[in-house]
Amino acid sequence: MGLKSIFVRVAGCDFACSWCDSKFAWNVKNAVKYEE
Repeated sequence: MGLKSIFVRVAGCDFACSWCDSKFAWNVKNAVKYEE
């Protein structure tokens, strides 16, 4: 029944898919910046 899938969520996505469950990623201003 279906295929196994892996979804990688990235900040700054500009596809704006209607089924997206991570709409916060559409706006790069919301991107979290990490410093090491």
